[in-house]
Amino acid sequence: MFARIPTGTTTDPASTARSNPYNYDGLVGPSTSQTDMTLSKSFKLTERFKFEVRAEAYNAFNHLNWDNPILNQTNANFGKVINRRPGYIGREIQYGFKLSF
Repeated sequence: MFARIPTGTTTDPASTARSNPYNYDGLVGPSTSQTDMTLSKSFKLTERFKFEVRAEAYNAFNHLNWDNPILNQTNANFGKVINRRPGYIGREIQYGFKLSF
């Protein structure tokens, strides 16, 4: 549990303000998990023509990646993880077709 330091005299060591470091050793945020997959198949139509079909999935299992906890002590949500990590999006699928000759 976190509590504010009580106000008092500067000669009292228990009431002097302390500064908290930005990073704490051994304390880590939530892990990230993202699995990308590609499926492709080539078909030889003739001796000269080749057709390729591709399906690519980014974050194939649609795993939600959480952001770090809120570190602002004056925030009502201090210590809670309430946002998703920026840059990690939901599942994306793209298809591609290629004809080689």
